Amino acid sequence: MKKVIDEQLRKFLPRMLRASSEADMSAECQAANFKLFQGLRGLKAWAFQMIDASGRPSAGMLTGTLTDFGNYDECLRVRVQDDDDGNEIYRGKYCTLKFTAPLPPRPKRIHYDMDIWATLGDNHTLPRGGLLEHMAPHSIYFYHLNSQLGICIPSECSSDDIKNLANIMLKSINWTVAVSDCDVDEDSIEVRPGQKIAIVALGTMAVLTILGTIVTALYRVTSGADETHRPSGFLMAFFCAFSVYENSVRLFSTRQQPGTLSVMHGIKFFSICWVILCHAYIFTNPEVVVSLQNIQREPFKWSFQLLMSGWLAVDTFFMLGALTLAYGSMKYMQQHNGKLSIFMYFFHRLWRLVPPLGFSICIMVVLPLLGRGPLWKKMVEYQGLKCESSWWQTLLFIANWSTSYETLCLETTWYLQCDLQLYATALLVILPMYRRPALATLINIGLLLVSIAIFMVVVIKHDFPPIMIFLHPDIELIKEEAHILYYRPYTHYGPYAVGLFMGYLMFKTPKWRTNTLLVVIGWIIAMGGQWAIIYGILPWHHRYDSLGLPQYLYAATHRTLWSITVAYIVWAVHFGYGGWIGQFLTWKAFVPLSRLVFMTYLAHPIVMYYKRGAAKERFYLRHFPEMTWQYLGDTLFSFGCAYAMSMMFEVPIINLEKIILKPLLGGGSGRDGRHRMAERTKRANGRDLSRVYRQDIDMNSREYQMDQMAITGYRRTIPERL
Repeated sequence: MKKVIDEQLRKFLPRMLRASSEADMSAECQAANFKLFQGLRGLKAWAFQMIDASGRPSAGMLTGTLTDFGNYDECLRVRVQDDDDGNEIYRGKYCTLKFTAPLPPRPKRIHYDMDIWATLGDNHTLPRGGLLEHMAPHSIYFYHLNSQLGICIPSECSSDDIKNLANIMLKSINWTVAVSDCDVDEDSIEVRPGQKIAIVALGTMAVLTILGTIVTALYRVTSGADETHRPSGFLMAFFCAFSVYENSVRLFSTRQQPGTLSVMHGIKFFSICWVILCHAYIFTNPEVVVSLQNIQREPFKWSFQLLMSGWLAVDTFFMLGALTLAYGSMKYMQQHNGKLSIFMYFFHRLWRLVPPLGFSICIMVVLPLLGRGPLWKKMVEYQGLKCESSWWQTLLFIANWSTSYETLCLETTWYLQCDLQLYATALLVILPMYRRPALATLINIGLLLVSIAIFMVVVIKHDFPPIMIFLHPDIELIKEEAHILYYRPYTHYGPYAVGLFMGYLMFKTPKWRTNTLLVVIGWIIAMGGQWAIIYGILPWHHRYDSLGLPQYLYAATHRTLWSITVAYIVWAVHFGYGGWIGQFLTWKAFVPLSRLVFMTYLAHPIVMYYKRGAAKERFYLRHFPEMTWQYLGDTLFSFGCAYAMSMMFEVPIINLEKIILKPLLGGGSGRDGRHRMAERTKRANGRDLSRVYRQDIDMNSREYQMDQMAITGYRRTIPERL
């Protein structure tokens, strides 16, 4: 074996030395490489571990297998010691080489089956039946994809040393090499100032949650009070606000009061599952997929259209949020002589949104400290750095208007920015809606027409496809469309307008009776419309370069039409015309799940970044079993993390708001508050005082829901926050 190794080194070493000299490699790196060659000749285990940990050109390259990670952990475990004194000389350093193929200049727009070589003229015709002709149709993907190789090098070598050396060795075939994401097993972890602040913030909430749970439990044990009794006094109420047990009891309660729009629970749950399903595919890095060519034709299959149309899921939430806003605001204005507190309208919304969002950003900032891997810096640390630099844009709810797509912290929070902007715009409709509904309707229609006009102008100006095309070869086009079109509020005012109208209609018609035939026709139109919106545009996924009036009209109106179909389902089920569909959507099991929807939306990208960033091997992207299990895992972990985050960041904030605002709104506190509660007890036909007080702050109670909806149009179940 030693003879074979010596022979190979004699062939390779002269070439390596010439390339090292030409690459102007540092003396430290050259010495470390020479030590590596000596180790190979001496059959040292550490030397072979470094070679073994490095990736090789992978099998299946012609079918789109672009990456070989090597063995990340094996490389980082390497320690090279001096033979004489035993001191450490260097360690294994894992780096990722990214290979870029020589391609013609990138066209302005890239389409499926586009022959980029044909644009160069007859002199670049590829030989028929040859390897290059076979690869030509797939060349368009290399404008945004790279072949990657993990290598294990001495820690004395810098990224520039390896990059220059690799480029010189591949100069003859015109490929270029970049080195990224180098890792060494350091003895200590560097914690940046922003991460320290995030750790303190998260630690504070964790301590309060633990203390609140312990203090409340001790109070229950020492006082003998059952779980229905709420302790009096500000301090005890404060600790009780953080009690995991107290908050869990209310969270998992399925009790609902008459008049609750219970159909929303099921719709919200399935909508968030739809969002997670789409993101399970979108968050998967195509460069680490085995046989990427196998999914190239998936967008043209009927079975894939549910994923292709997943962008509609958030429009369902926009509609539900606006419906609840209008319905709750009308209820409040009915009880307060047509008046609405604009201060509370915004205060309540921001109080509920900002803390959970801020703590989610803190988690994303801290997350890079909790793992490592070949993809960790690209998938996790990159996101953490974005949040450290642009957190303020997210908390000011202006991030969706950012001029740079690459600066978005937790990109999925564009929805929260957009929702708050629509929420503010809705005041133009809400304020006149109670006394002058005709004027409110005209304003609502006017805003809808303006949003449609802006949408069409943007689509025509930027030559966007009529729909967001998932797995499109022109990834830059999709990013641009998402940034300029999909993340902006004017794109989603249609669903919001539908929700505002439906909320007012349901307020004005608390009881509705109609002909069964009309109900059946409505269901047929609603279900058929949803089917057409999702599956009727299959041909456009292939070609969209010849847009006409039908495509433009669809692009501008399909979100509004989708929301109308969902609004009909809400209306039909609420008024008792839902049949077995209504019975299923109002199933009590959906009640606690729907309460976690908002935090699940915040948690699921964090779960996906962590899971995909920690990957150390390639991934088969097949619908079953790989993606099915990945989706189920993403969903389960997202809801689990959402529960933990809700107990720490959401429900305590809700409870604190009630404690703070109760005296200001006339609820009283201390002895006065308890006297008021005693009077309410007498009016409650002798019900237990603690139960009445419990109902007063119970997030499931009708009074609580109406109070919160009425002040700001924002129910505890939070359908509009996604």
